[in-house]
Amino acid sequence: MNAGFVALILYALNGIRIARQRNALPVLVYGEKDVPYFYEADRGPWVWEYYFKPISLVSYEKLQQWLDYGIVTDNQVHVNTPEEAIQGHQYDEDRLATFWAWEAPKDKMAWMHEKRALGRKFLKEHLQIKPQIEALANQFAEKYFQENDLIGVHIRGTDFHYADPIPISRYFEAIEEWVRTKQLTKFQVFVATDQQQFVQQFEEKYPGKILTTNALRSSNHIAPFKKEGVSPYKKGVDVLVDILLLSRCHYLIKGAAAVGEFATWFADEQIPILDFALESEFKRVKYYKLRSAYLRLNVSNKNRMGLWLLGAGEFFIKCFMYFPMTRFLFNKYGWARKILKH
Repeated sequence: MNAGFVALILYALNGIRIARQRNALPVLVYGEKDVPYFYEADRGPWVWEYYFKPISLVSYEKLQQWLDYGIVTDNQVHVNTPEEAIQGHQYDEDRLATFWAWEAPKDKMAWMHEKRALGRKFLKEHLQIKPQIEALANQFAEKYFQENDLIGVHIRGTDFHYADPIPISRYFEAIEEWVRTKQLTKFQVFVATDQQQFVQQFEEKYPGKILTTNALRSSNHIAPFKKEGVSPYKKGVDVLVDILLLSRCHYLIKGAAAVGEFATWFADEQIPILDFALESEFKRVKYYKLRSAYLRLNVSNKNRMGLWLLGAGEFFIKCFMYFPMTRFLFNKYGWARKILKH
């Protein structure tokens, strides 16, 4: 899957939801071929269990044993196809979701509240983060969260494309408004972002007040989880730690991206949230027409020719990804993912 870490969690939770509807036992299989960006051989064959406790008493190995011994038969096992997974992830009205997709709700705020409540319910019932990952968030909070007024910010850059990206200036305005309204003299801003330039701009705007983890970040349009030569396990840990820390802030500012919304699922329901997602629109265009946030926001202040070249590169690679053979090579081989990285 060419998807980020939170999207993979959502696919899993929606699979559990569908299994419950069918009165079936969910069995999650996230192996090397399924989630290559997060697979780390030394940690075992199943990526989910790097980060979370098992979702079911029935493991994939146990299911295979049952099939081998005839305890269950093939017609009792349903394997979700990619098409079914996408249907449950983007189109099913009852799905868990962090942002609407092809059918925009008439009342966006009501829709977000409904999905947020559903997400919180499923997290409590089905998602248990490994203690060692929670410990990392605890250690960071104990060491650095020192003010009673802590503003959490999730701002997405790099390859974000399915909705309107929010310029960093809007976040600055929101922080200034909150500080002015609450008459804050001391405060900290915890920034979770995939874009290195955003960290630098926040530090320039609020010197001495910015907190960030040592998460992997990108200085271009390529999402950090697609980086080569770094621990695949760390990619997932970085996301989870940022989510947990965002959820502990006293005020949360977020856009339409999944990490910020996921943080609200972990957060106390009383935490005030400024949700820029409510003014965003889902981009109902062909995949190859989508442009990255890095490009749309001109994060690196490129000149007109630089922007054109970057846009042309994105466009042609996304066009190539429409071909079945290209998608097969991309999903199967690391060398193909390097060439077609986008």
